[in-house]
Amino acid sequence: MTAEELLAGDPEATRLDELEANIAKAEAAYRADPKLAADFQETGWFAERVAAAKRGEAIWSEGRRQAEPAFKFAPQPGQLEVRLSPWAGWTGLRTEVLQQRTQLLEQRRPQLLQQIADQEATLRAQILDSRVRELGPLVTRANRLLLLAIHVRGPVPRTIRTPSGLAPASYREAVDELELVDAALGGWSLLEPLPLDMPAQVITASGIQRDTSPSPSVADVRRQHEQAVIRFGTHRG
Repeated sequence: MTAEELLAGDPEATRLDELEANIAKAEAAYRADPKLAADFQETGWFAERVAAAKRGEAIWSEGRRQAEPAFKFAPQPGQLEVRLSPWAGWTGLRTEVLQQRTQLLEQRRPQLLQQIADQEATLRAQILDSRVRELGPLVTRANRLLLLAIHVRGPVPRTIRTPSGLAPASYREAVDELELVDAALGGWSLLEPLPLDMPAQVITASGIQRDTSPSPSVADVRRQHEQAVIRFGTHRG
């Protein structure tokens, strides 16, 4: 899943999808007609042509022409004056759409992070009804959610005090079966910031053992975990 998929159905995201499709349609129309392409190359961009491109239309210049720059700067001695081709304008239009998508992501960030948190909570609930050898696909889904959260979260503000000053919080980038089960049993979210004394990557010495014996359910593992807590005590972080 991507941030764009999380925004599916959002009216503003739909508008941007349509705008991007219209720009591609208009460019294709210019390139498909040699005479229209020559007219476009000669006259460039003007207000009506920009508006038409955003509607998905290609139009003739009909006496209109792209305005010259208000200011011209003489090139350095020995340099040639270069004027960009009108075809470069299509990149500019797509860049505008990309900037609007970035702004939309900024505006929708709290809602998107809540969607990710809801999906992560649902995934952890599924762990309790799963068997150990069924955890692989769930780990894959969890890792995708973690990477998506990093993308949606954006730059993390410096809010953690360290001996050298403020630093941003650290978040998981990946999880394995052991930690996923631990989160499900302990009722804590994989999206939580990492404890200050916890490394971002944990490598277990023994790894994950797989066998062909009947696989217990996570609920069975949970009961064993609770019994171990009663006998020996445990804590996280």
